Amino acid sequence: MSVILRDNTLGTINDRALLLNDQASYERLINGNSKAALPLLTDALEICVPDDNIALYANINMNLGCIYLDLRDMTNAERYMLTAIEITKQANIVSHDFIIMVHNYATLLANSKNYEKAVVMLKQCADFVRAYIGDMNLDYADPIYEAAELFLLLGDETNAQIYFDEAFRVYSSVLGESD
Repeated sequence: MSVILRDNTLGTINDRALLLNDQASYERLINGNSKAALPLLTDALEICVPDDNIALYANINMNLGCIYLDLRDMTNAERYMLTAIEITKQANIVSHDFIIMVHNYATLLANSKNYEKAVVMLKQCADFVRAYIGDMNLDYADPIYEAAELFLLLGDETNAQIYFDEAFRVYSSVLGESD
């Protein structure tokens, strides 16, 4: 891989950024080494040309946020995750990546005990899915269910029940009834 990354005649600069991103993902997910992934992603972000591939630029930012979350650097985790979400919103990118980005950020917020803001993000995610994909799928039901769990943590049993009912309505429809 290092030969490919050094040879400027092969591919574009964003191809090299993608390779660094993929190498970082391998380090993090397969080797469990977020510290080794961090400089790879930092390099990927530095060379990525957003005007040529805004979705790649947003994904690298989100992946950096996840690395910082692994390393328990909540300030940088939030900074990069929010950057990724804002880039995606501004570019009006409709993709499954956006759902994952918002979910990752909501997880960060919940882990930081910022339940109210996490609920807002999960609701935005569900609204996004409903608007662009529909409301009879797991991408819609899952953030609704997670919001219900957070409502319980907030002591709001009324909203928890409403959201659980909605999530289970979709789960039953999509997955079917079981004994």
